[in-house]
Amino acid sequence: MTNAEAVIIGAIQGVSEWLPIGDAVHTNLVPSLLGWKFVSAPYTAFRAIIQIGALLAAFLYLWKDIVRMISPGSINDPDELSSGGSGRILVPLIFGCIPAILVQALLRHHARIWDSHWIFPAIGTMILGLLFFHAEGGSKQGRKMSDVSVVDGFLVGIGQALGIGPGLSQSSTSLFLAMELGFEKSVAARFAFLLYLPAYTLFTLTDFFHYKSIIIASQLTHAALLGSIAACVTGYLSLAILIRFLRSHPIYLFALYRVFLGGFIIWLIGRHLLV
Repeated sequence: MTNAEAVIIGAIQGVSEWLPIGDAVHTNLVPSLLGWKFVSAPYTAFRAIIQIGALLAAFLYLWKDIVRMISPGSINDPDELSSGGSGRILVPLIFGCIPAILVQALLRHHARIWDSHWIFPAIGTMILGLLFFHAEGGSKQGRKMSDVSVVDGFLVGIGQALGIGPGLSQSSTSLFLAMELGFEKSVAARFAFLLYLPAYTLFTLTDFFHYKSIIIASQLTHAALLGSIAACVTGYLSLAILIRFLRSHPIYLFALYRVFLGGFIIWLIGRHLLV
């Protein structure tokens, strides 16, 4: 893997982790379309390690909300999305983490097998795109962060757990469930991503210790570092752009992209361009 390839894949990881478009499908599809040939095990390890960059981006972007959860009132922020709300969602987030962590611990390795067959990510990508159309048009979105309940946390946690399915992504399914529960889209994004962080942190660190020996043996340490930095930069920018975008725009753009992408993958399969 060249430095340029590592940076490009890392940048894709950061963007697709936090935009509701699905990360695994993009980090697998782009190299295939560009004709990059990577050995399966080292590339799987590389993809797992660079998630550290996307994770760090979320902590950097959401740090004020995290501090307010732990110590309500410690930071004054005029942002109406989080002011007065973040401090009371700690308990709902804890309840939401239960299904998310349990399901991922039991099924995440099976999910990686599903992702290896292109038809399943293609269908999952399209289905979630259609569900985003429904969430945007079919639900009343006016709830604030201060309206979050334990039930909301648990339900969004179930949505996050379902996100291990092929072509879905847990950040995207969490956002979908929060929108369906009637939260304003930008609030839904903050809530969903805050709930996603504990499980994402746990399993990203687990993957790091599991795969680091493969990275070292494959001489991908430098590439993994570059990829992680790229993922952090693009992840932070993607979070900032997404939440600002959702304050005043519908999510139809991302829903349409998902439907198109799933259809495009199916077309590639039919043309025998993906195996």
